[in-house]
Amino acid sequence: MFSKSSLWALIALATLAFIASATHGAGGAAVREVGNFAVHYNAIAASELDADLATRHELPRSSDRCVVTVAVVNRETGMTVDAAVMGSVTRPDGRMHRLEMREVRDDGDVYYISALPLESAATRLEFQLEVRPGSSLAPQTIRFSRAFPRR
Repeated sequence: MFSKSSLWALIALATLAFIASATHGAGGAAVREVGNFAVHYNAIAASELDADLATRHELPRSSDRCVVTVAVVNRETGMTVDAAVMGSVTRPDGRMHRLEMREVRDDGDVYYISALPLESAATRLEFQLEVRPGSSLAPQTIRFSRAFPRR
C-alpha cells in the first residue's frame, strides 16, 4: 500500500511536523538501532498527514486523532523488513490502551501504523512499543512521549 517513496515521505512529513511544532513540545521521528536494523518510529497528529496519503491508506485526518508509525529497516540493504510490533499508550490519568498496529505492505516494503483518539484533556501521551525485527532478535522495548496541542 505504501511505496518506499511514500514511506519515506511519511517519515519526512513527521520530521517536518516536528520542526514546525518543536516550540510546542511535540516530538519528531526517532530511530533506535537494534543490531543490523534501524527502527523508525513516531506519533503525529492525524491532521498533519498528507491528504492523499491519508485517503489512500484509510487513515483518519483529523485534529482529534493521532497516528503512530513504525518501520524497521535493514541497515545493510536499506529495505524495510518484517517485524513483530505491539504497543500501548498511557494517558495522563494513567489509563492504558493497547495500540492496534496494522501491517501495511506495498511493493515489497512493510511498515506498521495505528490510529488512536486524542482526548481534549490529554496533551502528553506516553507510548511503549515492543518491536522484534527478524526472528532471531529479542523484542526491543521503545518508550517515548509526545505532546499534542489541546483541542
